[in-house]
Amino acid sequence: MFSKLLLEFNRDFSEIKKYKFNVIFANIAVLLIALFIIDGLFVKEKEIVFLMMILWYYATYAIESPTFLIQNEITDRTLISIVQSKTGILSVVLYRNLVEYLMNTIKVIVIFTLIFVSVDFDYSKFNHIPIIILVMVVSVFILYQLGTFLSSFTLLYKRLGSFVALAETYMLFFGDITVKVNNKVLLFINKIIFPFNNAREIFTQLQLNNIRYDLIIQLLIQALILSVLVKFSYDKNIQTSMKRGNLYGI
Repeated sequence: MFSKLLLEFNRDFSEIKKYKFNVIFANIAVLLIALFIIDGLFVKEKEIVFLMMILWYYATYAIESPTFLIQNEITDRTLISIVQSKTGILSVVLYRNLVEYLMNTIKVIVIFTLIFVSVDFDYSKFNHIPIIILVMVVSVFILYQLGTFLSSFTLLYKRLGSFVALAETYMLFFGDITVKVNNKVLLFINKIIFPFNNAREIFTQLQLNNIRYDLIIQLLIQALILSVLVKFSYDKNIQTSMKRGNLYGI
């Protein structure tokens, strides 16, 4: 397992070195967007929005990367060899998710440390750090599992880029990240599909020294359910895709 993770890590690091200018300017753009939303829009509860923007940063990668990975393998006609290998396509996706998460964590530390020291926060509101980290890790896991679940349908439909872009836009403006959503329909969607609503409420209650263990348990249950759905969806869609010939690049 460690050797496979190291292989994926080296692959990602090589891509970063190859496209370093693109990576640098892409992350500068994220820095400016996050800084503008947190401090420039005069949002309320900017300490909460700061934490939610960290989740949004992970979400943009978590939702799109697994899908684009499958799309590229189909285009290159290499997917069938991965499916028939001992490792399997789902294991490859999960390995790459983990490596990408680790690489993104390094970028998150740099970007959001700059924001943390440049914005006039009430630093006393950043309490219960271990709980914040736990909620972050579980929420990011949910987001990557959600992205992996969506990617399984690329095995059937080949292209889901537009749907992924729609999901990313929805998350930023209607996903309880920048402002708390009150619309009942959107609130239901956010509660069932995304971790943002529970995460935001947990962060809000932590500022009042109230730990919402019930919401943390809900996030853990959501992560477990998504993990089961991911395995079921991949197994089912691989079988269907083999019958259609999608895995052969047809």
